[in-house]
Amino acid sequence: MPVEEDAWIKPHDSADEDNYSQAGDLFRIMSHDQQEQLAANIAEGLGQASADIQKRMLEHFKLADPDYEQAVRKALSQ
Repeated sequence: MPVEEDAWIKPHDSADEDNYSQAGDLFRIMSHDQQEQLAANIAEGLGQASADIQKRMLEHFKLADPDYEQAVRKALSQ
């Protein structure tokens, strides 16, 4: 969609938004088996990404829950 002439466009500042607690809460209520299945599913796709992208994604999982990051890291190494 084209932008109107002389439109004021600025980036959206999401610094004060909580983008991680819901994902962490969901991960923590899953059984261990469900957590492993989730990590394996994520690792299947993420394993095809570059090491830089994998590192950046692991940082996001860690912000949701450190155990979430470790589960995905473990699944990536298998």
